[in-house]
Amino acid sequence: MDEAEFQALIDRARAGDGSALERLLEAFEPDVRAMVRGQLPRALRPRFDSMDFVQEVWRALLEQPIGQGPGYQGAARFRGYLAGVVRNKVYEEYRRRTRSQKDNLAREEPLFVERQGRTEVREVAAADATPSEEFHARDCLDRLLAGGSAVEARIVEWRRQGRTLEEIAAGLGIHERTVRRLLEGLRTRWPGGGPPR
Repeated sequence: MDEAEFQALIDRARAGDGSALERLLEAFEPDVRAMVRGQLPRALRPRFDSMDFVQEVWRALLEQPIGQGPGYQGAARFRGYLAGVVRNKVYEEYRRRTRSQKDNLAREEPLFVERQGRTEVREVAAADATPSEEFHARDCLDRLLAGGSAVEARIVEWRRQGRTLEEIAAGLGIHERTVRRLLEGLRTRWPGGGPPR
């Protein structure tokens, strides 16, 4: 794209011409994709496609008035401006992923491992209880509730379903403190002071 065409598109986009803006984005998309591929660290490549960042760059670009600032003074300077936006977006995402414990890239492990010359699926610990653990917990719970009231049984069952204390209290028509007191009493009768919570 030559300078005259670039300036004409900027002027039309500034005047509110949506087709000019679309043509501008279309013309520079290959450049932005190449910039993203060049900047994207190896650790982020499995998680992101270059188009994820291209869209972020366009969004950042469209949040400001079209045609303002030094980045819009010629096609070459515009490319340089886009390169800066790409660098900032990629760095920002990389920093977020390496600092956050939840998304920390250093903590990730591959799902497939090499063992004795062949690729195998890595064994991952399940978050759910095993069937034997579930059976044991259910058995203990049944013995615990055998001498209790129907209200206690309902409270425990609803807690196991994930209901809050407020929801249980409202469902039974009793005060939340009563629900807490009954659960605390059950907890003291449970071996080792474990569930229910």
